[in-house]
Amino acid sequence: MTDDTLTRILARKRWERDVLRDALRGHLRVPPDAPFLPAPDVLRRAKGYLKQGGCGPDRGPGFKGDEGAPGGPIRPFAAALTSETELRVVAEIKRRSPSRGALAAWTDPEPLAQAYAEGQAAAISCLTDAEFFDGRPGFLPRVRAVFAGPVLRKDFTIDVIDVA
Repeated sequence: MTDDTLTRILARKRWERDVLRDALRGHLRVPPDAPFLPAPDVLRRAKGYLKQGGCGPDRGPGFKGDEGAPGGPIRPFAAALTSETELRVVAEIKRRSPSRGALAAWTDPEPLAQAYAEGQAAAISCLTDAEFFDGRPGFLPRVRAVFAGPVLRKDFTIDVIDVA
């Protein structure tokens, strides 16, 4: 993947994030059926959940990412995806989808993270939201302990601590 392609992908993801954030705040900038927005009923439930405090100020252990955090030093995401000769994959750890229901019945994320490592995934996206995705904040340090690449926390992002 070239730097230009990665730059365009990241710009698109930032735009989608901003559109979703605005939608959660009640300001829809795109049609409600845009393919990357959750279904209107899920969006409504998510807004209610976040208004009640979401996962609260204690986001769970190990996802701050700085040298002093339980997770250790930052693992560069862009560098993991940049390759002129290989396809780079971001694998996902996800037990449930708000629109499709249960996807998996496992309770421990480590075996899946290990399988992704053996399959040479470049990074892992780990769902941590319990309300909508049946994830757990504690999954993040557990996945990071068995996967050497970057591990992204995937959740409804509403606070700067969520992207630290």
